[in-house]
Order: sequence, then structure tokens, then C-alpha cells
Amino acid sequence: MTLFAENKDLAVRQFIVSDLTDFSTLVGNAKSMKYCPTGKLNPQQAEQLFTNIITQAQRNKYCLYAIEDKKHSQVIGLVGLQECAMEDDIGLSFVYRILPEYNDNVSIPALFSQFIKHLLVIHKLSKMNAVIAKKNLPTLTLMASLNFKPISVVVCRGIDSFLYRYSPE
Repeated sequence: MTLFAENKDLAVRQFIVSDLTDFSTLVGNAKSMKYCPTGKLNPQQAEQLFTNIITQAQRNKYCLYAIEDKKHSQVIGLVGLQECAMEDDIGLSFVYRILPEYNDNVSIPALFSQFIKHLLVIHKLSKMNAVIAKKNLPTLTLMASLNFKPISVVVCRGIDSFLYRYSPE
């Protein structure tokens, strides 16, 4: 299993087949998916998305990765790059979802900072975008701590949002 970022508590790695139950719990959680245009997913939708993620990883395409709580060997979130369905093509967008009990985990910013640098290198990106719902205050705060800067106001799938951009310094 390939690790893409790690600290003493958490790791970012590829999803593996045995993660399906944890993944379904994550994307079936209304609080985790509150600002996701799809909302929470039912078990069939979760399994289909999980299969798509595994397939993309096997094709070496950009994809979403598991955030694992190393102490409990449990997938607690997902993070990665995703196409954002908007009228304006903004390319790949940084995205994450995490179980609500981990929202305030102090290890997340350092883990994501390490992971973002890795994504820039492996995908040969000079910048990275993130679309954040205006009402998603925890993520807006996290993006600022990761040095993402607000660029514009956008509407993504009917949700009033901000377009943030990260450029390495």
C-alpha cells in the first residue's frame, strides 16, 4: 500500500478493497457530506463511487485517497483531486470529506500540507483550486491555514461557493 502523506496519527494512502465499509460509513454520513452537492449517499451509491475510485487508481489517473486513523486502522475520510462540475472549467479541484468527529483534529493541516505538495509534483501542477461552499466555515478556515487564497465567488451545482487557489511559494 502506497502512502502519500503521513504523521504520527494519520496517513493518506490509496483505497483498498477492504475499505468499502468505512468508505460507506463516511459518504453515508449526513454531516460528512453536508456541503457535497450529492448529499449523503445510500449504500448502492457508495459502492458505485468506491468502485470508480478503485478503477481510477488502477488506471493511474487522478483520484481520491483514503485518510486513515492509524491507531484504529480505520478510514475516516477521503482527500484528493476531482473535476468540479461547473459552468466554468476550473480543472481539477482539491476536495476532502471527513467524519465529523475528526473535524478539529490538529494533525489534519500538516497532513494536508504534505499531501498537497505531493499532488503538485505527481500531477505536474503549478497551482491547485478548491471550491468551498460559503457556509462551510470549518473548510474555509482550513483552506486559509493551508495558504489557499480566495479568488472569486462561484456557483457549483447550485451552491454559492468561493473559488480558492493554492500556488506554491
